[in-house]
Amino acid sequence: MAKYSVRFKCDECGQVHTMGHDVFLENGPASKSTIGDIFSAGVIDPEVAKIIRNKSMCITSGNLTSQQDIQQIFLIPMDD
Repeated sequence: MAKYSVRFKCDECGQVHTMGHDVFLENGPASKSTIGDIFSAGVIDPEVAKIIRNKSMCITSGNLTSQQDIQQIFLIPMDD
């Protein structure tokens, strides 16, 4: 099982920020991919779905924000 950092493109400032959570996936991508690309043919993994519903902090503006576009939410493989 591989570990992934969940990140999103912030609508507040345009930068990519961490969502503050990591996920473990059995058949995840080998490189940075969007949630939309990974789960385009089926249901989003429940652990990932739970994380993307939460608001995250924009480190530039200090505001809580959420990203609803699954093409702007990324899974990035982490090396342990």
